[in-house]
Amino acid sequence: MLVLLLALTAAVLQMTRIAVARAQVSAAADLAALAAAHAGQCAPAAAVARANGAALVTCEQAGPDFSVRAERDVLVLAGRHVRLEALARAGPPD
Repeated sequence: MLVLLLALTAAVLQMTRIAVARAQVSAAADLAALAAAHAGQCAPAAAVARANGAALVTCEQAGPDFSVRAERDVLVLAGRHVRLEALARAGPPD
């Protein structure tokens, strides 16, 4: 019974870690897209994503809008990594 409880606790902790990391990479992508849109170029997006714990994978401009993709690796059980990705789009400030 105790082993089952410990296994369940470990599983819940891993799911929580992944959920928090998913929210963080999503926020990093959002902020990177906003930075690119504000500057009118992709250059600041990488620094903003990196400052928020993610890596900028792509940054594309389509008219006045910028689309970015950011990713982050998360360590899970047994030393394995899960790569989380997030997409975000932002336009210039009005």
